[in-house]
Amino acid sequence: MLKVTCPAAYLPEREYVLRVVLGEWLGLEYIAESGDVRSTHITRAGDVSGARVEVDDSLFATPEAEWLRPASLPQSIRSWRPDSVTGLPVQAVLYGNEVARSTYLTTEGGVTRLGVDVFGAAFFLLTRYEEIINPERDDFERFAARSSVLHPAGLLERPVLNEHLELLWAALVRTWPRLARKSRAYRCLLSCDVDNVDIMGSDPAIALRILVGRSVRDAMRHGPWHSAMHRASRFWAGWRGVPGADALDDFDFLMDVAEKAGCRFVFNFIARKPGNSGKDGIYGLHRPGMRRLMRRIRERDHEVGFHGSYDSFRDPQQIRREFAHLNEVAAQEGVRQGEWGGRQHYLRWEAPTTWQGYEEAGLAYDSSLTYADHAGFRCGTCYEFPVFNVRTRQPLKLRERPLVVMEGSLLGDHYMKLNPQQAAEKVTTLADTCRRFDGDFTFLWHNGQSQFPAKRALFVDCTSRATVGRPQQAFAAV
Repeated sequence: MLKVTCPAAYLPEREYVLRVVLGEWLGLEYIAESGDVRSTHITRAGDVSGARVEVDDSLFATPEAEWLRPASLPQSIRSWRPDSVTGLPVQAVLYGNEVARSTYLTTEGGVTRLGVDVFGAAFFLLTRYEEIINPERDDFERFAARSSVLHPAGLLERPVLNEHLELLWAALVRTWPRLARKSRAYRCLLSCDVDNVDIMGSDPAIALRILVGRSVRDAMRHGPWHSAMHRASRFWAGWRGVPGADALDDFDFLMDVAEKAGCRFVFNFIARKPGNSGKDGIYGLHRPGMRRLMRRIRERDHEVGFHGSYDSFRDPQQIRREFAHLNEVAAQEGVRQGEWGGRQHYLRWEAPTTWQGYEEAGLAYDSSLTYADHAGFRCGTCYEFPVFNVRTRQPLKLRERPLVVMEGSLLGDHYMKLNPQQAAEKVTTLADTCRRFDGDFTFLWHNGQSQFPAKRALFVDCTSRATVGRPQQAFAAV
């Protein structure tokens, strides 16, 4: 068992990040205490040899008056290439100090000194600390990729914390070669935010007006009324949720592709009636078509998830009401799950308010955290983790399952603007990065795009690239 001795400041924050990094990610048993030290000292309980690892403690050395203030942000991000013997990637140092000339890692007399503040960087990135300090937001009131401290350094597509974790592990096994970490396995996690359907689940009066209007229009444009009536019949079937009848109902296709690849989808539903903003779709979750769709999903052993409405991200009470409605309708349809997760509509999310809302609503995990304008690692990691409310200084039961890629980020004219081939190659690169760390590649694909052959083919291609096994580059342990 390891013994961790920390300076006596920011103890709730330290306890949280030690639990994530040492306990959950590395799977190590440890005890923690505060003491008269200037860095984090890691020793082995009962070891009288004096061997220890000393880890830099820059972030948690911040004076209380500067906590959650601009002065506590990384002032510059340095780049350091560890000795080639370690086999470790180049490190982007957010917090830390050199322990010798041009190096952040030394070992002498049984003492390994690590000048990269691994625990401080983990706390900074996992809690979205900078988003509380930096008020910049885009047109949708989101913290954008361009506002992140990682953006100028070109680090959005690198899981900085996973790289830090390997550095910490190298320091630990350099000191105690027989130390063992827990094993992990790569996962491809697919999800679909059901932002809209054509007519399925809409208000009956609205559906009837659209049905009549389209039938008359088709008859006037294309001829015989029987053809228009055929279209109307199909349209009515779409409203009732008959599979494939709704123009945006490609859910069976998505599930077919996922099942062939050995994956399951999570389909996130908006549980609020369409609002005046026009941002929350046209469907009501309680309508027959949507009920039928939820049953179809569960009958095929895929998951139903929560999609917080456009205005809910700053309103925990609204999140609770919407999730309660989703649970009510799901229970009526016999849709029961051991846990429920969700994601915010338009990726509108605020630290730590949205997390607190999910916690109070009873959700098990959130998966909102990527940048809409750039795919990659907003939290610096491809690992799932428990979350922490920086305002209340309390850990939550809620977990974050960071989103790595949303197809709209890759293809959107206002975002990365990639063509299909470039998008597929980006998926390959990011999925391979997650593989290298035995992490999770989380991929969001919206429904309704299969009506376009190019996008249909792109989804199949991306899913194949993200699930077919590829060689991994392992990191040396010493």
